[in-house]
Amino acid sequence: MAGVNVYNREIARKRMGRLFEKASILSTSAWPASDAAPSKVHILLGGDLISGHGLHPEHAETDYGTAYEQVKDAAAWISGGILRLHLELLEYFKMPIPMDVLSVGGNHGRSTPGKPCTKLVSLQSYDTLVADFVEAGLRQHDSIRHFQPRGFDAYFSAVGWPCLLTHGDRMGSGGGTGFIGPMATIIKGHRKIVDTEHRQRRPVRWVLSGHFHTSGVIPFGFANGASCGYGEFAKSIRADPEAAQQNYIVLGERLGLIRYQPIVLGVPEEGSIYDPKSGLILPERFAEEARLHAA
Repeated sequence: MAGVNVYNREIARKRMGRLFEKASILSTSAWPASDAAPSKVHILLGGDLISGHGLHPEHAETDYGTAYEQVKDAAAWISGGILRLHLELLEYFKMPIPMDVLSVGGNHGRSTPGKPCTKLVSLQSYDTLVADFVEAGLRQHDSIRHFQPRGFDAYFSAVGWPCLLTHGDRMGSGGGTGFIGPMATIIKGHRKIVDTEHRQRRPVRWVLSGHFHTSGVIPFGFANGASCGYGEFAKSIRADPEAAQQNYIVLGERLGLIRYQPIVLGVPEEGSIYDPKSGLILPERFAEEARLHAA
């Protein structure tokens, strides 16, 4: 990406570590002293956990390993991060904090080449296999529960608020973005989900999606970024260049959204997008030139 962002297997491993390290800090030492311990932590695996080598021929040019190798690494890194967060919450709050791990499949994780399927979606997804391996690795911890729905949505409750997790490629909002960018499609998709679920007598207050490599808060929910960061796909749809990041969200039973904090996963060595001063003509430059001129 011309030095803006770099991504490979080793960087993926490091970013996964940074994600759970920062999530742990935000949930322990940076947790407001006036707040009680969290009643539950939801780990949302929103699909595209692997690139899907073999599904898209062009990926063979740059992908690490086969889909099976990618599944092995993703499961190991995610389960290790969840365990770290679980143990650090236990140490800080002196009690086990319940954790629910929910998984839905994305378009990259599907094992069915050609047109995307609608039947047995999650059962034919490498994303589900990653979640299954994560569950197997953490099975001895009773306070960590795992859910992999049969469909492509996960409907769940967070402190009483009805939420729906979906990858984002099946929101029925089309691909047009206009000058607003991908957020236009995300807003349309979230609104459509809220409407169609309501007609099925399932209220949804917060929709949580990914897919478009664009993060943000909208009236109907949250759009998540991408751990890989700004890449070929994001550039091809002219998405805003965005750092590799993942959403950290705190909901309250009475007030709803209390805290929204994107966790940036990259470091300056991984691209200029992580260096706030890269290539900028800042005021101190003019001050230095003025000093040299005066001398």
